Amino acid sequence: MNALNDSTPKTSARKPVTIHSHGLGLEFVRTVVARHGGTIDGHAAPGAGATFCISLPRAR
Repeated sequence: MNALNDSTPKTSARKPVTIHSHGLGLEFVRTVVARHGGTIDGHAAPGAGATFCISLPRAR
């Protein structure tokens, strides 16, 4: 998960401009999921985007 949370430049398929990001949105999601007892898993492939799976425990 930490490999997806770096500050490397991100690119957009719609704009030919490089966007610099620090991954704060993903870190926020990871924190919220963890505080609810869940997990988040991510997979990325160059040119194919990223997929994230969030698992949360059932409410009691």
